Amino acid sequence: MTDENLEKRIRAGLADAAADVDPTGTLAELRARIDGGDPLGLDWGREVIDPATGEAHLEAAPMTHLCPARRCPRMVPDHLLMCGIHWRLVPAPIARAVNAAYRGPESVGTPALIAAQSAAIRHVNRAIGETDAD
Repeated sequence: MTDENLEKRIRAGLADAAADVDPTGTLAELRARIDGGDPLGLDWGREVIDPATGEAHLEAAPMTHLCPARRCPRMVPDHLLMCGIHWRLVPAPIARAVNAAYRGPESVGTPALIAAQSAAIRHVNRAIGETDAD
């Protein structure tokens, strides 16, 4: 089973659950998140084949740090800067700068990555109405 097929199955299950919870379709934001991307702002992880059974299952990426957006309680994996919900608020040019500067763990702490990540975090905090000062 490909990652795409697995994601489709998960998305279909979430859509069914949303229909059970919201049969009238009034939770438009929930449905839009299910249809348009990662519904919970999580990393889907990777598909792993169990050698004993041959069955595929999803192995989530380990969550290692809190999303740096102010007051966000979500944990995110090492290879992501922030949760998916807040990452979507980062303008494309800043996102491209973060992605260009990040080249695996060896790039952590480089001036280019620090500058790009700082710009992304500042933008998100401003977008959600938070300031740099507590």
